[in-house]
Amino acid sequence: MPLDSVVNKVMKCNDALYVPWNMDAAEKLTRKLGKSILETYIKEKKELPGIIIGIGTGGEYLAEWLKTEMGIHEKLVLTSQEKGSGEQKKVEVVCDLNGSARNKYVLLVIDVADTGETLSFVKKYLEGEEKGARSVTTVALACKQKNVFKPDFYGMEVKGRVIVPWGEEIKEIITESYKKGNFETIRKLFTTEEIKAAIGKEQP
Repeated sequence: MPLDSVVNKVMKCNDALYVPWNMDAAEKLTRKLGKSILETYIKEKKELPGIIIGIGTGGEYLAEWLKTEMGIHEKLVLTSQEKGSGEQKKVEVVCDLNGSARNKYVLLVIDVADTGETLSFVKKYLEGEEKGARSVTTVALACKQKNVFKPDFYGMEVKGRVIVPWGEEIKEIITESYKKGNFETIRKLFTTEEIKAAIGKEQP
């Protein structure tokens, strides 16, 4: 069975799915994105962002890589979540910043911008009176083509769902793929550490 079929079955989803990165590939794409952001940022604002803020686990990984690549000194993380559905759906900050963004140029980072609603909400939240950021530039590693709110910068644009290497579903995908005998594909897509964490041994 092709890996795509395994992934779709595990995720209970018929959309096109992307499993484009292991951690090394994600870091490489993020650092490449950082060079582009840096060039544009310096040209337009004549200075570096004062702070980089990652949204959630994925955002924290990206923020750390961008921080190193761009020479930004301060990194913070916040956690948000969507509640409700349809017209009742809304985004809330559930774990706030342990630091200040006031009067700073902010680089706001998320791993995948599905609709862009989370980025849009957090951007407005940071630019509001309570947080007082000077301005917020938004960044995503991957952006959906039908995104309502487009990030200022993104590494790739996709149609379907993206499976990121730090997501909880990775272990399940590796385990199910292993059961189906997709050994070669598993080795190509995932690191030794990811495989070992999922199935308890280094190589299938």
